[in-house]
This record gives sequence, structure tokens and C-alpha cells, in this order.
Amino acid sequence: MQAYFLRITKIKNDLLSIGEAITNKEMALTILGGLPSEWYVFRTTLLNYNVIPGFEELMARCIQEETRE
Repeated sequence: MQAYFLRITKIKNDLLSIGEAITNKEMALTILGGLPSEWYVFRTTLLNYNVIPGFEELMARCIQEETRE
């Protein structure tokens, strides 16, 4: 999971370097959309909240979920 977040961060930084900013919401939705199908319940639960967590919180929750499996 940490490798996934490192890859996403690199892509975000690459986009920033060419002047393309990504909002926290876009980042979170991209992360959630890229999770494997086994994470469906986790993804759906987070998407049903009124507030989508920011990058750091989302990363922490994903790592926590990964260790539960």
C-alpha cells in the first residue's frame, strides 16, 4: 500500500512540475478509484461519508485496512 501511495505522490508531483494542480478531493478520488476490487466495501464506505478524507488520513486508513486483512 505504501508503494501505491508513493506512486500516486510521484504522479501528483510530476503534474505539479508542469503546472497542473490537483485538488485534495481529486487526489482522494483517484486513490480510491485505483484500489483493487477487493477494497470495494472500504471504498464505498469512505465515499458514503459527507467528507472525503485528505491524503494523509486516507493513506493512514488504507494502511490500517491493509493490516486488518
